[in-house]
Amino acid sequence: MNQPTEVKSDYFMMFSAPPLFVAEFPGDIESVQRAMDTMSFRKSLNNDTTVNQFVLDEPEFVELKDFCEFCIAKYMHDVLHVTNHEMVITQSWGNCTPNAHSHPKHYHLNSIISGVYYVKSGENAPPIVFDTIRQDPFPVRPESDPALGTNEFMNDSYSFPASTGHLVIFPSTLHHYVPRNEGLEDRISISFNTFPKLPVGSHDNSTLLTVDKL
Repeated sequence: MNQPTEVKSDYFMMFSAPPLFVAEFPGDIESVQRAMDTMSFRKSLNNDTTVNQFVLDEPEFVELKDFCEFCIAKYMHDVLHVTNHEMVITQSWGNCTPNAHSHPKHYHLNSIISGVYYVKSGENAPPIVFDTIRQDPFPVRPESDPALGTNEFMNDSYSFPASTGHLVIFPSTLHHYVPRNEGLEDRISISFNTFPKLPVGSHDNSTLLTVDKL
């Protein structure tokens, strides 16, 4: 078969995966760390969570909460083009993953977008790993050449490092987990969920959601 030496071609991305939003907290990181040191934790699955499930409502975290709310609004604006509706942080809690512990795969119910702020990550802290929500478009295929690695068309998971002072925002439906912590230091973070301030939707479009009808 005679193959052409040059072909004018291109690839077009049809559907984009929901993006992660990552921002660095410009405030007092050490103040947040000191506040977390005063929190009580309880056992939860394979890691520990704070007894207080609304930590961002505490006065010690007001600067961090303002930052999170700013980033939530930016995500909604840039990704979903929502410009005139307030998102509310409905719940927020601390996580502690000690050495040799992990956090199993899960997603966040009753939430639109979720976030995690890394209070302390330490050396060799495990990343957060996201699994794809799309169906594999190539369920039957020959074996890939390992020398070529993977690309955005083949990846079924994505890892992002847990860096102290950084906030990661993502769609709540994304399955994610934390691998085993091989570091000697605790991996400490604050997670939160969000929901639109009601009412949302439109009466004319038959999409109205309001507590008056629940």
